Amino acid sequence: MAEDLKMVGYMLLVIGVWFMCGILGPPGSLLRPEIVSRYGTLEMAVSISYMVMALLMLGFLLIFLGQWRAYKARSQVWRGGTHA
Repeated sequence: MAEDLKMVGYMLLVIGVWFMCGILGPPGSLLRPEIVSRYGTLEMAVSISYMVMALLMLGFLLIFLGQWRAYKARSQVWRGGTHA
């Protein structure tokens, strides 16, 4: 279970970084203000950035939960308990 949480978290991070490229480069082009003013892509880039923030936040949260579950399972094994 812990490995599944971490894997999904890493996948969400990769997807978030992929969409971040679309914000800074084409089609959002926030690194080129002249393109943003010419084609009016600011609103699209802002809406995509909300999605990127959500993906990154969920990704880091799932990785944290996976690490925490793995730590709990290891500590129970060290104490002589059963697996979680």
